[in-house]
Amino acid sequence: MLTVALQTGMLPLMARDFHRIPLSALIVNLAAVPLTAVIVPLGFLTLVCGLISPLAGKLLSAPLASLTASLLHVVQWFAHFRSWSYRTPRPPFWLIVLFFAAAILLAAEMRLKHPLKRTLLWGLRMAFMACALTIAIYPFGKKWTEGKLELTVLDVGQGDSLFVVSPGGKTLLIDGGGAFADSPGREEHNGVDPGEETVSPYLWSR
Repeated sequence: MLTVALQTGMLPLMARDFHRIPLSALIVNLAAVPLTAVIVPLGFLTLVCGLISPLAGKLLSAPLASLTASLLHVVQWFAHFRSWSYRTPRPPFWLIVLFFAAAILLAAEMRLKHPLKRTLLWGLRMAFMACALTIAIYPFGKKWTEGKLELTVLDVGQGDSLFVVSPGGKTLLIDGGGAFADSPGREEHNGVDPGEETVSPYLWSR
């Protein structure tokens, strides 16, 4: 339940900063959180032991590497299911504030005892869920200034990506990315993708 609550609480921040709703995150965290709880203290222990005795540090690094590889494997396996994670526009600031306000009031109300507790809890739950659903599924409108020509230059590594908005709201994107950083001159499916890392987040923020 704690994992579900924390993941739900991160919803507006995921939408604001990464423009993505990861439906698989709840399932992934069931494996990732226990693994992380072991990896972090083991990592500090390995570091301390390595400073005292390089041999002890080397012995502890083997299970640490294995656990870290397992964590990455779990996350990467779930990442292959594209439909479990979808893009979303940046929610407005007032909606994020309303989401956290409802969450804080709900948590505070659960600790209080008074005759209207059940009614207030029901109302706060509905408000919290309404904010969460709005952030997750509402198609927020695009942001542009009517009557003005706008030009935005994005750094995509090997060149510049140009995003043009006409005074009437028409958009034009010139160069949506470039070659991957680790494979200049040929397209590969690993390494940094400028379109995914730079251009796409900017467009979704608009």
